[in-house]
Formats: sequence, C-alpha cells, structure tokens
Amino acid sequence: HAPWHLPITELLPFMNKAVEVSEQAGNLDFLSFTCLYKVVFNTHLSLTEMELELDMHSSLVQEISPRVFTLFLILKQSCRNLTGETKVNCWEDELFSSLEIEKFCKENQYFIGLNSLYIFKLMSAIHYKDYDQAFEYQKKLLPEMDRIVDTNNYFRILRMLFYMFIVDAENYSKLSFFKKKNVKKRMQKAYKNIKSWSYLSPNNFLLFKFFMEAEYARLKGDLNLATQSYDEAIREALSTRQFEYAGLACERCLDLWLKEGREKTAQHYLKEALRIYTVWGALGKVKFLQEYYIALLEKRQE
Repeated sequence: HAPWHLPITELLPFMNKAVEVSEQAGNLDFLSFTCLYKVVFNTHLSLTEMELELDMHSSLVQEISPRVFTLFLILKQSCRNLTGETKVNCWEDELFSSLEIEKFCKENQYFIGLNSLYIFKLMSAIHYKDYDQAFEYQKKLLPEMDRIVDTNNYFRILRMLFYMFIVDAENYSKLSFFKKKNVKKRMQKAYKNIKSWSYLSPNNFLLFKFFMEAEYARLKGDLNLATQSYDEAIREALSTRQFEYAGLACERCLDLWLKEGREKTAQHYLKEALRIYTVWGALGKVKFLQEYYIALLEKRQE
C-alpha cells in the first residue's frame, strides 16, 4: 500500500490493480483497505467526488470490516466539513457522531480509528482557525505519537506530524521559556523526519519541507524567506494536485502579511487561496474565508 518513494499522482493504477488482485484472491480485509486508499491517494478527485467514491464502496466495506468503515465515515465527514454540507467544523450531526465513533474505537481497542478521528479533527480545527480546539486535539495525540508512527502508514503519520507542527508554530510565541524548549524539540524532530523523507520522495514530501521552513522563517521574523518558502510549498503542492496544502500555505502567508499591514500583498494570497479551494471543491472553506477576512479587513479600517 502506497510505497513512500512513488509519487502520489502515480499511485492510482497500483490501487486499481490491488483491488483486482484482492477480489481474485478473496482477501476481503485487504480489499477493504485498498478501497479506502484508492480514494485517499487519488489527487484528481475533488472533495465532492471523494464523497461519491466513498459512498460507492461503503456498503461493501461495511460488510467486510466495521473498523475500516469507521475510517470511511471519518474521511467523508472531513469532506463534508470542507464542502460546506455541515456547519463550520462539525463533528456531530445527523450523518456523523463523533461520540459513537470514539465509543466504538475504545470498545474494540481500535487505536488507528481513534487516532485518525483526532488527526482529522485537528486538521479541521486548523482549517477553520480554531487553534484552541486544535491544541486540545494535539494534546490527545501526543501520547499516541509512537504508536501512530509504528503503523508505517505515511498518510496518517505525515498528516499528524504536519498539523501538529502548524499548531506548535501558531502557539509558539505565547509559550513560556521552558515550554518553548520542549515544543522546539518536537518541531525539530518533525522537520527532520519530513526533510529526510523529502530526499527519498520529493514528489510527496518536498512541499511539507518548504512549508515547515516557511514557518521557521516566520517565527524568526524573516518575512521574505518565509514568503519564498511558502511560494515554493504552493508550487510543489499544485504540481502534485495536493490542494489542501497549497491553499493552507496561501492562508498562512496572507496572515503573515496582513499582520504586517501589507494588505495588498495579503489580498493576492487570499485570492489565490480562494481559487485553489474552489478547484478542490472546498466551497464551505471558501465561504468561511470570505466572511472571516472581510470582517477582519473591515475591522482594521475602522
């Protein structure tokens, strides 16, 4: 499943072959996971198309593995959050119950499912700029980091390390001297891992290396280097159709320049973020950003 060295854009044929072989061999457990990763690693799908693919396979997977089915539900709710089918950053509605997922995972000792839920909640909180909530999910994940890394699932490991790094970067200036030392160690360890992976598979990991370097430059107050690194992350993300990270890099850069009072530069990155999220199908995120930044700009003009 998803070798680290292969570009994410080239994985789909292997996923399709894995489905075919799993069906022929009658390996249903492997088939259920392959159906999930066939959706996860198809970067050509918009969020709405991802939902349709998950729905198409869900009844089959539910019969094979209730555990894998929980991952289907979590991924679909994440898509619904971004497309605007739910309220902002919603994890409890008529189609999804976070409480039921947690209960199922704990009763069945399904730590992969539980940690996946927290990782996607962390991601969603960051996308909707609720960093206090993101910090709470990060605290739940910290004791599980080694267990998650041991799964050897780079999609889950990468997402966890990256979004936890963003939370640390966002909160860093608010921390005490001693807490900064611990957080800095954690950030350096995450960066070191992803930097080494970027040499092995630049197509998959180089964008994250650039993104993290931008966050480091931002913390040091080097705005030009931060912008250059964000731009490199955006270019890399767009080249592999990883719109989630391209859009987020635009947001982080626009926040940087908005804070400096460079509204014209910030507006450029806002327009680019809105364009990228629209292409991806994250129309709920587009609406949120429009309302958030319009309110912010109006407040600054008062």
